Amino acid sequence: VDKLPSLEGKVITGGRLDVCKAMPGCSTGRQPTAETNAASSIARTSATVNGTVNPNGSAVTDCHFEYGPSESYGSSVPCASLPGSGNSDVAVSAVVEALSANTAYHFRIVAANSGGTSHGNDQAFITLPSPPTVTTSASSSITQTSVTLNGTVNPNGTAVSDCHFEYGSSPSYGSSVPCASLPGAGEGSVEVSAMVGNLSANATYHFRIVATNSAGREYGGDQTLSTLPNPPSPTTTAASSITQTSATLNGTVNPNGAMVTDCHFEYGSSPSYGSSLPCAALPGAGETPVGVSASVGSLSANTTYHFRVVATSSAGTERGSDQTLTTLAGPPTVVTDPASSVTQSSATLNATVDPNGATVEDCHFEYDTSLSYGSSVPCTSLPGSGTSAVAESAPVAGLNPLT
Repeated sequence: VDKLPSLEGKVITGGRLDVCKAMPGCSTGRQPTAETNAASSIARTSATVNGTVNPNGSAVTDCHFEYGPSESYGSSVPCASLPGSGNSDVAVSAVVEALSANTAYHFRIVAANSGGTSHGNDQAFITLPSPPTVTTSASSSITQTSVTLNGTVNPNGTAVSDCHFEYGSSPSYGSSVPCASLPGAGEGSVEVSAMVGNLSANATYHFRIVATNSAGREYGGDQTLSTLPNPPSPTTTAASSITQTSATLNGTVNPNGAMVTDCHFEYGSSPSYGSSLPCAALPGAGETPVGVSASVGSLSANTTYHFRVVATSSAGTERGSDQTLTTLAGPPTVVTDPASSVTQSSATLNATVDPNGATVEDCHFEYDTSLSYGSSVPCTSLPGSGTSAVAESAPVAGLNPLT
């Protein structure tokens, strides 16, 4: 009573005097009533923790939430505002940040006033998982028409439901192929790949990895690859400028977009060839057929030769089809022999003729009283087209005696 202010002149009727309401700083002895409510706005790394506090008539001097991965908590965050000093429930909350994704957290409300401290009941929430972490890696096993696309996917603890590669001739892609296998639900990077076929040779393609889990979809960075060019396309064409001992070998080569580093003709008396000769000029690196040729000498007359064009680029070596040529036959080999059956006015003129493999179209003897000749007489018969000497003759008459 000695601490009460003077009540002189005040009349108490109908019950007791609430001394604490009449005296500043006096405690009723009742601590706040605190209740923990469900969390809200749960994200991957943050959440809003909620509760209610009834001050029970005394100003709440502390309001905070304890939270952590277990009921031991370990961290705390103050309420966004104090609930005052009333006698009714007041909603309080706080935003908790820097949390780990896909993780369970416990929390409770704590409030204090002059009457003491109250702890709310334990509540829990689970942060949302993170979408996969994806990285597009360099491609491998590149050919003219196929490639293996590569990447890595970290599921971040949640099962990956879709994994595929987008690819196409531009960053708009347009085509896709599923990963050979899904990367699971772990928390480490997993290598994934997919084989793509039916590509165009010597072409540039864009590609990226895409992966999805319950938290969302992520896209890897863009990568590019270039398919290998096709090897050259050589075509052997007919020979030209054929003589008894030489010819020009001809062909065309389409480089198919890759620089031709070697161009030559193989030739010989059989399809095994055995000899080669470089093209007069290389056909470059274009994408259309280019005429090529090579002049070959020291051939045998009247002989059949096989030949073909061969071309090489970084994509490989290709050979044209087999062609044949036959060198021209040499002229007949002729030897004039002594005359026989000589009389005063007639004689038989003699010789041998080797056709050298070509049909002899004309055979005759020239004769006269001087080396200017001036007269002729046909051989009795033509020597044919063989390859050995044939005896030929022709009778002449009307000659002058002793001439």
